[in-house]
Amino acid sequence: MRAMVRYLFRIVLLVLVLQAVAIALTITFAAPKTVDVNDSRKTIFQTDSKMAVYGSPLIAHASNRPQIVILGSSNTTMGLRPDRLQPYLGDVPIHNISVGSEKFLAMSQIIDLLYRQTPPQNRHNYIFVLGISYPLISEDAKRRASMHTSIDDELQRFGIFSHGGRSRVPDRWLPDALEAGWPFLVPKAVYNRLVRIFPEPYWFGLAEEVPFTAEESNVVQYNEQQHQERIAYYNSETLDPTGASTFAPLLDTVKRVSDAGGEVVIVDLPTAKWLQRATTHYAAYQRLRSAYLPQLEKIPHVRYINAEHGFSDEDFYDGIHPRNRVTPQIARIVAPTIQQALKDYP
Repeated sequence: MRAMVRYLFRIVLLVLVLQAVAIALTITFAAPKTVDVNDSRKTIFQTDSKMAVYGSPLIAHASNRPQIVILGSSNTTMGLRPDRLQPYLGDVPIHNISVGSEKFLAMSQIIDLLYRQTPPQNRHNYIFVLGISYPLISEDAKRRASMHTSIDDELQRFGIFSHGGRSRVPDRWLPDALEAGWPFLVPKAVYNRLVRIFPEPYWFGLAEEVPFTAEESNVVQYNEQQHQERIAYYNSETLDPTGASTFAPLLDTVKRVSDAGGEVVIVDLPTAKWLQRATTHYAAYQRLRSAYLPQLEKIPHVRYINAEHGFSDEDFYDGIHPRNRVTPQIARIVAPTIQQALKDYP
């Protein structure tokens, strides 16, 4: 019996040592200096939501200096590029942790996750840039009823959070707990990388779909059938005509950032006019924005930019996502306001 106990003790000790080594190696070789979900598939994180959740400690660890954190959906990932903004903003770190297919609720969850890991005296160092557009006021009926996001899935993945967003560890240990999950993300990342070595017939259906690269977004052309599918997709979603589940949570989130002394820049992103005309969502979005924007602009440390104008339908490969070639133009429109926020931040 004693020999068996010693044997089990050695096994447990070996597992702990290997886990510590894996964490050290992962942090050393896989941790980026800034977090950009556009590169998530090249890292151990693999998806937008994983990178936003498990990459958040990287941002929180450096919270003793100003940082720009970009939040939104996939068109924000592709439209507000850190490398395009950096020349205008100097050496301040720029993170883009937008989560594709998510709405205002996910932005609020990510800000809350960052704040829980950040000492209260450092929270004013965050300049949040929120990319908004009319798809954010729609939701598929099932998910809207549950108010569940992919951020919820990641928060509960390793048992760090319980259902409902309650943390099982004190906030001061939360960055360590999130980073402890990194080694468990490695096998999936390695698997996805290996299966792509083989010819497509072998791994078809096994590896996750690879989205368009920045270069491909400049040349890809959607046909009429794809355009109709895009229209049908948006028109099939449930519309929030009151703003109770969209703009109202945004208002609460912005107030929280303002109360913490942080700066908020809200950017209305451009989209193709053909898709705006084909869905009732855009007109509803205009009404809600007119109702809520005056309330948002009254909050201290909040700035708004309407970047919708000056673009053609050809600047978007599917009506929503901008081609990479127009991202310098978006950066030129947005950068001066972010510069002002940096000058004014405490």
